[in-house]
Amino acid sequence: MVTMTVFADAVERAKPLQVRWWALGAGAGALLGGVTAVNPTLGLGLAIVLGVVVAIMLRPSSLLMVLIASVFLELIKIGSLTITRVIAPVALFVVIAAAVRKGTQIRPAAPLFWAGAYTLWALASSLWTVSPAGTTYLLSSLAIALIFMLSFASLLATRQDLDRSLYALAALSLALGVLSTLAFIGRPILGFGLLQEGRVQGGTGDPSFFAAAQLIALPLILVLASNAKKGQLRNALYLVALVNIGSVLSTVSRGGTIQLVVVLILLLALPARTIFSSPTQKRVAMAALVAWMAVQVALFVLAAYALITAIPLARAGRERL
Repeated sequence: MVTMTVFADAVERAKPLQVRWWALGAGAGALLGGVTAVNPTLGLGLAIVLGVVVAIMLRPSSLLMVLIASVFLELIKIGSLTITRVIAPVALFVVIAAAVRKGTQIRPAAPLFWAGAYTLWALASSLWTVSPAGTTYLLSSLAIALIFMLSFASLLATRQDLDRSLYALAALSLALGVLSTLAFIGRPILGFGLLQEGRVQGGTGDPSFFAAAQLIALPLILVLASNAKKGQLRNALYLVALVNIGSVLSTVSRGGTIQLVVVLILLLALPARTIFSSPTQKRVAMAALVAWMAVQVALFVLAAYALITAIPLARAGRERL
């Protein structure tokens, strides 16, 4: 009796917004349960969309972490649609809503004009394309990229939002880097193979794309490390960078390897305080990165040599390793 009285008093004191949240939660749960019972795949997609919507309603900048995760997890599909194509309409709605709010408007600058010019050129290419279906698909991919760009431009309002997004990027890079590298050396865990013909593909479904995504994350991880105030956090982020490099090399992507070398050359050439907090920090970090890359290359060469020598002479020839 006392418990029911306390509960009744709590309901009476509850704000209308809180009551609406309970009602919305119950309705969403019932809808999700009904859809999942009919079509489990559609139910999974609806669960992802509902989770994204709730996170955005609680904190609009949460959308940025969802967008970052979707890029690394394109293996997740709802029917024939990748996760990025499922989330893009939600992101577009948030961008439009943010455009009318004070403090989240997008201020025109040079990058926006360059992106607009590139988009016009891409649209013009549809006039002379020999593959309308392929061009339509690529233009839709460009539209998703523009939505993602506008989302970051409008929702990154504070340094806290930026830090939260970058740490989410570092966490994803670490998790997929570890899982992929373990799969590459023949020790997959949690059932995640993440391999394509023996090459690491992460959660993207394409080794070269995974390498490119990891290389975009690498400089940002180094920036986080250089700005970390605690030594333990800084060392942990440098470890994430090492895992990142190892996963790039394990993709066995020629383009990824060339891009990695270019990124390291740029890091060496740029002034120390562009990314690092001091010249000494830059020397230590770059020495560790280059040494780790050399170790990874040496291990890969040894593994390749062992594989080549194991091929019978009768089968020697133009076989892809």
